[in-house]
Amino acid sequence: MAEIVYEIHVPLVAPADIPESEYDFPWINGVEDFVKELGDPQVEWFDDGLVWENNAGDPEYLFFICGPSDTALLKASVSISNLPEVPIGVYALRGDEDTVLGAGERVALRR
Repeated sequence: MAEIVYEIHVPLVAPADIPESEYDFPWINGVEDFVKELGDPQVEWFDDGLVWENNAGDPEYLFFICGPSDTALLKASVSISNLPEVPIGVYALRGDEDTVLGAGERVALRR
């Protein structure tokens, strides 16, 4: 059975209050830390994150999590979308390790 993979798409937006000397997207590290500290054995990193343009040409940062449970992956994705530093507009695409990037089934995350 193929492992389930969620692509979590986050608008690549820098917070307005970031000083010029700071990293523009500190929430990327925050999301990575959140998943590492989640402690759910059914949710793992699938691959390194990357910058992606959606169909409208807007930049997004993609995170990839995987596991055997849709319930656990959905719960983790919703939690990521609700982190206070994460920009609004997060969505997920559900697929497996063979799904083409950006071609999974869209999953609503309520944010």
